[in-house]
Amino acid sequence: ARARGAKFGPPSKLGPQQMKEAAKLLRSGMNAAEVGRRFGVTGSRVRQKILAEYGKPLWKPKRRKKTR
Repeated sequence: ARARGAKFGPPSKLGPQQMKEAAKLLRSGMNAAEVGRRFGVTGSRVRQKILAEYGKPLWKPKRRKKTR
């Protein structure tokens, strides 16, 4: 079935239009957890779907505090 193109599992909670909006929110500075709450998914799911769709992160990396 997979060879014929059948998709397994439940449908995605983030559709194409929601992915575009999520990408726009991430670029504007909102973090993935906040974006996820808006769409009813987790922040890790948002990051996973964005990386799969765009091939690069659209969020700003967290700044780490210096320990010294």
